[in-house]
Amino acid sequence: MWNFVIVAVLVVAVGADDTCTYQPILSGITPLQSLGESNKAYLQDSQDCKAACAAFAGFTCTAFLWPAGGGDCYVYDKIDLTSNDIFREENNAYVLYVRVCGSDAIPSVGYCEFKENQTSITADTAIVSLSPGMAAEASCEQFCIAKYRGMDCIAYIVSPSLTWLSQCLLYADGTTFGTLASGASNLYVKDCQPPPVSCVYSDWGSWASCSSDCTQTRTRSVVTQASTGGAPCLDSEMTGSQACTGSACPASAISTPSSGSGSGGSGATTTITPIIPIGGGVVVQTTTTVASGSGSTTPCATSDWSAWSTCGADCTQSASRTVTQLLGCTTDGVALSTAQTCTGGSCPSGGQNPVTIPAAATTTSAANIAETGCRYDKFDPSSRPSTANFKDAGTQAWCANACAAETSFQCEAYATQGAYKDCYLFGAINAQTKTKLGSAWYLQDLNCVVNSTLATTLCGWQVTRNNISATVTASATSVSSTSEQWESLGYALNSDHCATLCLMNQAMFKPTRCSAFAFTYAVNYLGSTPNCYEYADVGNAWSLPANANGSYSLWQNVCPSTS
Repeated sequence: MWNFVIVAVLVVAVGADDTCTYQPILSGITPLQSLGESNKAYLQDSQDCKAACAAFAGFTCTAFLWPAGGGDCYVYDKIDLTSNDIFREENNAYVLYVRVCGSDAIPSVGYCEFKENQTSITADTAIVSLSPGMAAEASCEQFCIAKYRGMDCIAYIVSPSLTWLSQCLLYADGTTFGTLASGASNLYVKDCQPPPVSCVYSDWGSWASCSSDCTQTRTRSVVTQASTGGAPCLDSEMTGSQACTGSACPASAISTPSSGSGSGGSGATTTITPIIPIGGGVVVQTTTTVASGSGSTTPCATSDWSAWSTCGADCTQSASRTVTQLLGCTTDGVALSTAQTCTGGSCPSGGQNPVTIPAAATTTSAANIAETGCRYDKFDPSSRPSTANFKDAGTQAWCANACAAETSFQCEAYATQGAYKDCYLFGAINAQTKTKLGSAWYLQDLNCVVNSTLATTLCGWQVTRNNISATVTASATSVSSTSEQWESLGYALNSDHCATLCLMNQAMFKPTRCSAFAFTYAVNYLGSTPNCYEYADVGNAWSLPANANGSYSLWQNVCPSTS
């Protein structure tokens, strides 16, 4: 059973105070929901989300979600929790951090959870309910969270079985339940709790002496452990580090990972950060430049160096770190990435003919080949668009380079998640390409062959029509305006979320399943009207009536037979 949280009162705004810090306030927050933000972004596999939030160039970041042990990072321009529900999953690793400035108190937030209220019962048909059809317990819960068809859902009835589906019934605010008759379902009701206790730390100790790698550290300890739902005690919050100068630190030294060497100079340092816009947009490689010349002579603090990457086919491996302090310091001479030659991994035996990369080289190096052709996001890594040739090239600093350097066959496409990630190489494209919901992979088709013929069709959820109205009219030739043909799925965070709700809704259109959905970003996640609708069958997308003012896009799961 998932537990969920509703945060009661919190508005995070941008301040100019240079004493601002990011404080963890709540654990287990699921990213697939609105926090009242206007803008948000997804930073894949972040080593230091605090620094990434502070340095984010797309908008001013005031809050973020990040697993305590590192991983994908969600950054937000603002969060307004005065009127929105926030949901928490007990086993979710994400921690919510908010920006706290000056003498402002760290917010104290309460939570609610869906609890079993009655077990082994049957729903009372006299009580008004709304049903999205047959669903598993977790799916029914998601429909309740998504405010299916605009309902402010506060309870649901469904079977807890993990092996079969049952009727999912949703109940609006104000519904009361007596003792229900016996049966095979459970009643789950929202139950609110006061703010939990978050972890309390001691004051910071003094900075240690400056070490030979030009860093110094300080520590603090745990005073009070967190209670359920509170911000947990994190190792990352008990140790701090910063760059320094001192007798043990050579004047020109730049610290690097323990087995490598690094060098740096003045001026801006550029790194590549993979950013995936929330809402299923194009995955782009965005350069993040940490500017120098702040006027201060104190080096900015940095995170610890990451582990060395797997040795690549070019016999190099890399490591990186991020700036953890942006105010009152300078980044002049602070290296954020480094590389070294290596053996093993994908490197030819013995490391023959390794490519030497300068220690401070980054993925913006001129040696990296520009990506050309056509790009297809959400690529399914199990897909094989070429039956002629395929090669798993392992971890590569830049997959385009590996494609150009391939000699065993003519590389005409490659798939990867970005710099220093796994890299798949393909020969001539002659088969269908599959996409997958939520995938961070993309396929770079050098000759734009994908989707040019029936044999090379792009399979998966695709936008087949723009500028439509979600509630189609009877003038459409293949879809009627009756409730049997379309339904509101409520509020979805993005197109992937809407598609998931469509797939979860197994039996709304008996015996036909949901085969298409309409979604728009123009309607706020918690707006006055739903932003996600599903359809039984639309046939030809162009049979829908045109609407120049329609903001919805029609998505269909397309993969025609090639036989």
